[in-house]
Amino acid sequence: MVHGRHMQLGHKIKRCLQPISESHIVANDDIGIEANASIVLSTIASNIVPKSVCSNITSTITSSIEVSPSSIPINVNATHNSSDATEIAAAGELFSLATISALENMVAAPSMITINDTIESSILEAARPLSVTPIINAQPNSIIQGETSRLVELDFGSNKFVSLISLEEEEDALDLETDSMELMTPLGKRILRDRPVRPSTKAKEMTWQAVGRGRGRRGGAVYPSDYGEALTKSLLYFEAQRSGKLPLNQRVDWRGDSALRDGSDAHIDLTGGYYDAGDNMKFGFPMAFTTTMLAWSSVEMTSELMGHMEHENVLAAIKWATDYLIKAHPEPNVLYGQVGDANSDHACWMRPEDMTTPRPSYRIDAQHPGADLAGETAAAMAAASLAFEEVDVAYAKTLLDHAKDLFEFGKNYPGVYHRSIPNAAGFYASSGYEDEMLWAAAWLHRATGDQTYLDYLLQCSGTGGPRSVFAWDDKYVGAQVLVSKLVLEGKVANVGKFAEYKNMADQFICNCAQKGYNNVKKTPGGLLYFLPWDNLQYTATASLVLATYSYYLEASHASVRCPHGVLQASDLLNLARAQVDYILGSNPKSMSYMVGLGTNYPKRPHHRGASIVSIKKDSKQMACNEGFQAWYNNPKPNPNVLVGAIVGGPDENDAYDDVRSDFQHGEPDTATVAPMVGVLAAVAYLEA
Repeated sequence: MVHGRHMQLGHKIKRCLQPISESHIVANDDIGIEANASIVLSTIASNIVPKSVCSNITSTITSSIEVSPSSIPINVNATHNSSDATEIAAAGELFSLATISALENMVAAPSMITINDTIESSILEAARPLSVTPIINAQPNSIIQGETSRLVELDFGSNKFVSLISLEEEEDALDLETDSMELMTPLGKRILRDRPVRPSTKAKEMTWQAVGRGRGRRGGAVYPSDYGEALTKSLLYFEAQRSGKLPLNQRVDWRGDSALRDGSDAHIDLTGGYYDAGDNMKFGFPMAFTTTMLAWSSVEMTSELMGHMEHENVLAAIKWATDYLIKAHPEPNVLYGQVGDANSDHACWMRPEDMTTPRPSYRIDAQHPGADLAGETAAAMAAASLAFEEVDVAYAKTLLDHAKDLFEFGKNYPGVYHRSIPNAAGFYASSGYEDEMLWAAAWLHRATGDQTYLDYLLQCSGTGGPRSVFAWDDKYVGAQVLVSKLVLEGKVANVGKFAEYKNMADQFICNCAQKGYNNVKKTPGGLLYFLPWDNLQYTATASLVLATYSYYLEASHASVRCPHGVLQASDLLNLARAQVDYILGSNPKSMSYMVGLGTNYPKRPHHRGASIVSIKKDSKQMACNEGFQAWYNNPKPNPNVLVGAIVGGPDENDAYDDVRSDFQHGEPDTATVAPMVGVLAAVAYLEA
């Protein structure tokens, strides 16, 4: 749980490119998956390391690729400036490989992959083919669904080839526009990239039942190629936060139905929605912001999410929230903003499935206004309507209608919501409503194109000025960025108030990039450090701003001129990626601050449901205080892994103690993970 303004109150594979004396390395062969493939190589314009960079080959190898022992001529062109400690081959040297070994922890179901043709690229010249037979240690928990396309990954030692191959039987399987192929060095540097790549293998010649997915590790740390895995797990977190009747396709199986009578005191159905953090409360203010962040991620990163086959899961996460928000808005000037008594809830340590604390329903209306809550919910509905507009037209229209009504509600009845719902004041007090209304107007203009909302953005007294954070209680940066998009696209003139919006957005970007007048503090390990309590929520939102703004700059061929330098689109995305890398394990503690990613992650996050044995294993109900005695004070790791959760994070010196009672640093919340969905999609796309 978070309190007060800004919460201050109360790569997949280890790679080797080297000769190996053994003819091959074979993993435990519970099941064999055979494939005959030909890969054509060409001149590689990069540093090649002929000596071992993977010296720790041990008996834990779980998969290998056996290559017929023939020489592979590779022309090494040492044109890059090398500071590597390893010895680099001289330019033009030819050397042979008897075996290329790929080590990977893989997951596969009994299956057969058959490729009977050559995968080619227009950028790869003809060379000797490799006959490949991978032998994979099978595991039973592969989840394969019937998609119409799939990324095919062929890893040969240090060289990673990726192609998107259609699974549909079409006349011509070469008509693919989004394929890609890349070749990587052992140290992860990109050598070769070309889009599109059209595989010559026709879809009807390929049978695909299952594919193993692996991940690279350095101890407990996570390699950048785990972005896709982190993206998948971040969406699982939202399933763990679900309130209400769980669906049949619920993937987090330690959770059960909960709070099935929410709203009954007000004779309204308020079941569903999300618990905000490690408690069992449904706070509408942060839930609406979470929804807006998920929707923004979906709107800006649609193709990236589709490429990682997570777009439907993002939409499902959004819809779980918007279905609830629709129910919470039964009349134009009525919005239910909270379910549960926060004080009683925090006095107990109970699973959501069998909590006994009071569940009162709190609302705002014309006599009890809350323009901040109405405005943020309007923004969420408008953004979500864009996410669904090409998927479910009727649902998108419903969302947009609610957004319009809520905006008018907030405009006609100003005020901060926690004065109408004082029970929320000690947990999510609002600093004002002007930012939410600007934020809502920006989203409604984007969703409708209606000049009315643009006029509102112009007529308000200010643009928010320079901001230090973007978060559940401060939306000015978001509004500034959305208006900046209009400026960059030439839809509004870069003068007057529109120019002021853009200048403020640029200032925030410059400060994050350490090129402004009031730069964001960074920890010694490189983490953007905004505030002591739950800092990673601010890092996550700033990273989403950086990623989306980089897209806007790239599309407009623009840059940001800062007081101490010029920032290109790539600079912004690289900074966002650096923050993701830190969160996922590239930090002084080599710890992933995403739960369940890697091996070294927080085992005791401050979370009631995760810290108490699952109701599926022990259905005995615990009393309010019994949970504190049996579980809260228990030093053992949580019995349920809260996969995909992101904790509050380290302090300003990169220190972190994995203690359940430290809610300032160890409590995950939905408002932190939601923006990370978009950032992870963006950076995962870079590595695809």
